Amino acid sequence: MISQWIGAITNPRETFRNEKLNASIGKGAVNYFIAGLISAILGLLISMTSANAGIAAAFGVINLIILPIWNVIVGIITVGIIFLFAKLLGGKGSYSSMFYLISLAIVPITVIVALLSGLVALIPILAILVLLCFLILIVYAIYIEVLAISIS
Repeated sequence: MISQWIGAITNPRETFRNEKLNASIGKGAVNYFIAGLISAILGLLISMTSANAGIAAAFGVINLIILPIWNVIVGIITVGIIFLFAKLLGGKGSYSSMFYLISLAIVPITVIVALLSGLVALIPILAILVLLCFLILIVYAIYIEVLAISIS
């Protein structure tokens, strides 16, 4: 699982081609769930450094329950919309393949975003540098998603 996540970022074209045959909605949902869980855990850890750590911890615990499930729901809907547009434009892939391939990149991108957010929370003066990193990450994430859509 971890090697597929790393491959989705470091070598997306080959990883998506290799993983297309393993695609399932269940595996994709697990990836979205894990991404939500990682995001909630890192958010909780980062919030513990704030002045209102007690309140932040309470919301963090709630996030541990809600965010993984919410992530799966949003993933299903978002990929569904993308899938409909792909079909309207003549796409031949399946929903389950697209959902799974896109989900492979969700976990590492979520970790990177959470770590960058934490960096700004801990060292606010780095905000401009982190913003630049976010912009680069967004462009790369779009590239990966387009690859996943075209290969699915």
